[in-house]
Amino acid sequence: MRSILYCIYWGIPYFLRKRLSVASAPSNGAETKTLVFSVNATSKPFYIDPRTGQSNVLNKRLERKINRYGFADYAVIHLYDLDEDAYFEQLEQTAMELGDQTASDPLVLKIAHTLIVQPDVSDLDDATLEERLSDVLRSRPLGSERMDSYIVALMTEIVRRSMVLTEESEAYLADKVAATKLDELENIDEQYRIQRFSALPVEDAAQSLARLDKSMRARYRNRLKQTHKGAQILDCYYADIVLPSHEPSWELANKGLDAVSELPYCERMVSRVDDMANGLYGDALKDISAIVPNFESYMLLMKRLYGESNPEMVPIRRKDALRAYWNCVDIATFDFNALQTYLDMADESQRCKMITDIAYLGRKLDGAISEEDFFGDTFEFFQRNESSFAAEPLGAEGMSERELAIEKLCAYAKECYTGDDRYFADWLKIAANAKSADMLSVVAEVRRTLYEGDANELVQCYGELHRHWGIGATKETVVEVAELVCACSIERERHDQEYVTPIDVWLIVGGDLCSRSTFEIFDEFNDLRVLMLDDPTEAVLHSKLLQKESYVASAKQYVSSRDIGTRETKSIVKEWLAILRPKKKKGGGFGFGQRRREAEVDAPLPSAQTQDQEQEAPQQRGRDDEPATPRKNEPKQKKGIFSRVSRVFGGGR
Repeated sequence: MRSILYCIYWGIPYFLRKRLSVASAPSNGAETKTLVFSVNATSKPFYIDPRTGQSNVLNKRLERKINRYGFADYAVIHLYDLDEDAYFEQLEQTAMELGDQTASDPLVLKIAHTLIVQPDVSDLDDATLEERLSDVLRSRPLGSERMDSYIVALMTEIVRRSMVLTEESEAYLADKVAATKLDELENIDEQYRIQRFSALPVEDAAQSLARLDKSMRARYRNRLKQTHKGAQILDCYYADIVLPSHEPSWELANKGLDAVSELPYCERMVSRVDDMANGLYGDALKDISAIVPNFESYMLLMKRLYGESNPEMVPIRRKDALRAYWNCVDIATFDFNALQTYLDMADESQRCKMITDIAYLGRKLDGAISEEDFFGDTFEFFQRNESSFAAEPLGAEGMSERELAIEKLCAYAKECYTGDDRYFADWLKIAANAKSADMLSVVAEVRRTLYEGDANELVQCYGELHRHWGIGATKETVVEVAELVCACSIERERHDQEYVTPIDVWLIVGGDLCSRSTFEIFDEFNDLRVLMLDDPTEAVLHSKLLQKESYVASAKQYVSSRDIGTRETKSIVKEWLAILRPKKKKGGGFGFGQRRREAEVDAPLPSAQTQDQEQEAPQQRGRDDEPATPRKNEPKQKKGIFSRVSRVFGGGR
């Protein structure tokens, strides 16, 4: 037994000797022993019979493992030619230098044995070289200079042979490099990685680069960018891995370009940033209120992408971006307060010119020009851009773009106008719809005489509208003017207790506002002051229109008709006709703005249309050249035709 123990102790390293415990026979404490000598050994779970060699411990797998360790049977194999003490001392010392301070790690001892018996790695075949490197990388000690130096030797041979490590070995290598203080290990690791990346497809190499820690990637980047393949790998890494992992933004796109700014090749990043920029700009077009900074960011990226490599692309992208913006702008989304935005985003399109023009038009509401000039500019704008408005309806109400533009301009005028005319927006709508400059001039004269208070001149100017009828004025325009004349006259009576609107003013608007008889106007507004005069003689005698045969006939028919008029109003009109029966005498004027005036009213009558003009224009009730009866099959005027007057004053029954 002693001889056997001697042989065992002699043939194993020092650390195993310390861990070996022996019992000479089975006993209560024998279960904790490593070796137990027993005559009944073969009945135990693990046994070796030294006499016969019979064993259930040794098998081929264990034998191969012992062979791989090398140190386990080295002393026995070299029994007659080995200084075993020197060998085991050297084995223990080397293991400690490799980082195992107790010289008890079998894997470290295996590495130490290899360094003793075969330090030169250049003669190893590929399989053995890879196995030894795997052992070294899997060993637990970190930061040992001796171990790291051995890794350097093995990796140098790996690089020389252009061998590829397994993913597991590469991961272990990364741990060793992260803990080392040896520059040579970092350098050989870089060489291997660069060689490894260069051998892989670009996409795979980029993925491998992504798995490295940040400090290692920084080192590899400097080497990779020096070669075309390396630049491709970096381009792929930033474009396909880094960029998609973040939320798209202008800042991220610029950082991406910064990352590849030193690379001689960055095609993937250019494409990726270009796509990102288009996506971001497309999102910005969904809310164009903040389009300018987004457009500027977009163009900055286009200049960075193509300014040097493809400079002709920059103006093309600018043109496309501006076109995309103006395709999103129409009258429905137009904002008078966005003039600076329109100027910043200006291009040569007709849409841009139209939108900018109307924005400038709104700016003129600050009072820098007269109201008449503003009406003229409005008329010119709509004439100039007639063909630029979209034909299809816009908005919830289905208005045309032109109609919507007029509505928005009038609404903005109501908001910004600071003058005294409460009907400014209504006159503005008429100016926008004017068909000719001459017609606009006539409307302006009607407005002027209406506000200056000269009834005779008002009647004369109003008559000019009918001379333009069919060649410049439309019935809609004339009706709108008539409504304004009516509304302003009623308002004046309500604010000036001494003012009486002349009969002729009511007759000229009644002819356009009433469908069956001019005198219906006095039914719509039965509280007019001219209807409540104690003595209407002067008012009647100074009426130019009531003295005309057509108006007299119209008045008689109104009085005798059962379908129109009220008893009270008909009584007043009968009184007027009675006043007209005596021989008329000349008297003072009954002017607009004063209760009595002696001057003769010599303004021309407003309804002196020729027979030819009458054929082109709608017929007016109570004119000289038409009967005072409704035309056949003419529809009755709808209730509430005095929309503007009713809206302001609540007139009408």
